[in-house]
Amino acid sequence: MFDLRNYNYDFNDFFGLNGFNGNADLEETNEGYILTMEVPGIAKENINIDLEDDVLTVSVKQDNEEKNENKYLRHEIVSQYNFSRGFQVEDADMDNVAAKLENGILTVLVKKKITEKPLKKTISIE
Repeated sequence: MFDLRNYNYDFNDFFGLNGFNGNADLEETNEGYILTMEVPGIAKENINIDLEDDVLTVSVKQDNEEKNENKYLRHEIVSQYNFSRGFQVEDADMDNVAAKLENGILTVLVKKKITEKPLKKTISIE
């Protein structure tokens, strides 16, 4: 007889998502931007961060393979999950970007370009 006691999967585990939903918060400050994104169960090797044309893109690629064998059931699940999300970050300084991953939270700091404003401007008369 088929025993379901050891065959409990929720929807996300079945598809290899491990609760990942890409919740994110982008905060703009005077100095730049702070992006915080939930990426539980995702290794940093599976996360790619790009900055191009003032768009910060976070991409996740996760390959999962699970094998389980017992006297009642033998199964193998192979899945691949791809996710990408972009954020507008105006005046981003491409040389001043940092990222860290800690306890399933990805934090990306993007500094703004420093633009010096002239202290004095002479206006010509037509």
